[in-house]
Amino acid sequence: MAQFEIDAHQYSDAWELVYGQWLPNSGFQPSGDFCFERYLNDPNMHPTKKHILEVCIPVKPL
Repeated sequence: MAQFEIDAHQYSDAWELVYGQWLPNSGFQPSGDFCFERYLNDPNMHPTKKHILEVCIPVKPL
């Protein structure tokens, strides 16, 4: 799980960071289960309209 505070147009950037940077250097690999996002706020209530979310990727050791 990785938590982000992003603008609406940055969702793909968050996924790219997890899959393209963190995962290759983590010692883990995707487990094959479903990936998902958890939305932790209402962006309309955030002072700068940020989206706070978790990117969740089930993993297993390499």
